[in-house]
Amino acid sequence: MKNLILFSLLAITPSVFSQGDIWMQKDSVKGKTRSASSAFVVDGKGFIAGGLDLQGTKRSVHAYVPFLDDWFLEAKIGGPNGGGQDRANAVAFSIGSKGYILLGSRSGGALQPSEAVFSFTPSTGTWTQEANFIGTPRNSAIAFAIGDEAFVGTGSNGSTYYRDMYKYSATTNMWQQVADFGGSARQDAVGFAMGGQGYVGTGDDGVLKSDFWQYEPTTDTWTQKASFPGAARRGAVGWGQFPQAFICTGEDNFNYYNDTWEYNFYSDTWTQRANFPGPARSQAVAFVIGSVAYVGTGYNGILYDDFFSYEKTLGIAQLNSDDVSIYPNPVTTSFNVVTDHYDLELVLMDMQGREVSGAARIEYNGNKITVHRQSLPNGTYFLQLMNENKQTLYTEKIIFV
Repeated sequence: MKNLILFSLLAITPSVFSQGDIWMQKDSVKGKTRSASSAFVVDGKGFIAGGLDLQGTKRSVHAYVPFLDDWFLEAKIGGPNGGGQDRANAVAFSIGSKGYILLGSRSGGALQPSEAVFSFTPSTGTWTQEANFIGTPRNSAIAFAIGDEAFVGTGSNGSTYYRDMYKYSATTNMWQQVADFGGSARQDAVGFAMGGQGYVGTGDDGVLKSDFWQYEPTTDTWTQKASFPGAARRGAVGWGQFPQAFICTGEDNFNYYNDTWEYNFYSDTWTQRANFPGPARSQAVAFVIGSVAYVGTGYNGILYDDFFSYEKTLGIAQLNSDDVSIYPNPVTTSFNVVTDHYDLELVLMDMQGREVSGAARIEYNGNKITVHRQSLPNGTYFLQLMNENKQTLYTEKIIFV
């Protein structure tokens, strides 16, 4: 049954705009109820792999197709000869046309070895073993992908917590160690990418955590950000939709949560949003397709297969990538922005959320905007297109080289 679960409208000011949260129930995940699965997105489809049900760990994979609101069975982890690749509490990420899964543990607690790194190509339905993970085998770690690189770390082997981090290059199929996570060694944290940076927070180091950290891959450094304001927890889910990120669900010593919190990149602040509408739980999965986030499965003493979508609405017409053309990017001296809309204002922000438009020269010519970098140094910036009411309609990352 696919019903509208919740629509909450929050008035910001009468003269600006209203925003709300929409949770909608979607088709339940096919197969048995489960928790501790892993998820990735490729070609506009969401994939849930492995996990734990009442009979033990699994290697089954199901794909969600949003426009059909339906699930389809895919080749199991490792393919026809993938016996022994069942796992729970593994990590997954996607780069290009492939999804990847590694680490985790099997029924009985045996850790998957470091060489059990597999990629999945949905277009051919095939699994390929990739270069061995060079860290210690573990479960309940985190992973996020930025460009053609993925970052994997933290976790536990059942007796030891880890804070080491490793980078995987899909181009070279090689691993290398990078800077340790900035917080304490831990398991069951959330990890995701947003705006070209990685974020890790919450988790369990023997004490439940609420700290929140940002990773900058260009400098291999960690910076502590505003702490998660909800109850300290483990087993939550998180996702990024620049310039916001979200954390929801999780547990605190068998107290399960369904609260949802939004982090703002520019203000380094948190705001509580509409609660996840299903039963409170831990060890769910989350992924993003387009502008929509999806959350489902998990455990609170009961295993679940329910599945929900989440959208934050602004009450204004947003632009998507089909409405905006930006070229060239990366940028040497200047770039152009072309849209089907007129009278938009362009604002440039640096990675610290400070406006730097004054350091550039911006020319407006109907629906075309040209930006000359002038004195802007090399680095990563964010472009915002705003309407006459200063409402942001579109955000994109710009790289000056």
